[in-house]
Amino acid sequence: MTTATLLLCRTEAKSLEFQRAVETKVGHGVETIISPAFRIEDIETKPAKTSYDHLIFTSANGALRAGQLGLRSISTVFCVGPASASKARALGFEAIDVGGDVNELTSTIKTQNLKGSLLHVSGEHVAGDLIGDLGQANIQVERLVAYRQVPLPPTTEFSNCLESGAPKVLPFFSPRATLILEGVNAGSNTYIIAMSEAVADCLGDRCKFDITIAQSPNFRAMLDATCAKLVS
Repeated sequence: MTTATLLLCRTEAKSLEFQRAVETKVGHGVETIISPAFRIEDIETKPAKTSYDHLIFTSANGALRAGQLGLRSISTVFCVGPASASKARALGFEAIDVGGDVNELTSTIKTQNLKGSLLHVSGEHVAGDLIGDLGQANIQVERLVAYRQVPLPPTTEFSNCLESGAPKVLPFFSPRATLILEGVNAGSNTYIIAMSEAVADCLGDRCKFDITIAQSPNFRAMLDATCAKLVS
């Protein structure tokens, strides 16, 4: 049985969901400390129109805000992964889950020979340059910034565990989540699970310890990599 602590810095709901998935996979309870790296804050905005031929979601928050703002998609909605696709479908959109990262999303859209208007509903900070890359392929996309991620400091319990020499596993699902390491000196036996190369690159010199990059940029691969490290 693992003695490592699982440190989670997603939102409370997403952290609890991941904790349950980990405990189900390893078959027992896992000591877990949750300290969200940021909170989601809606941005007051109004779309130029409410109906587009296609919508693009790079997060579940983008899908949620689209629903709240009354946006409609005449045809397909393109989603970066299962979380955004699940939220989109729950809101009544016909969603395609590309099952990858922003690069995979961009590549998928380029192959669709799309016609009409496209809108990307996003937060203030985005990974990659989806609109720029699609623009180079003569696919014009509008962007609606509908929410922001407000950084939060780590809790004392989270910081104390991270700075200790005790074994701990810390999964990062996004580049911005790594901001929680600012001002914290990670101790020995710190094992980082990064969702992608982009996430690992954001760590820079803030973590000089073990970093594992998930085989694919999705929930299942992150779960597998995290559990493998917890029980090793």
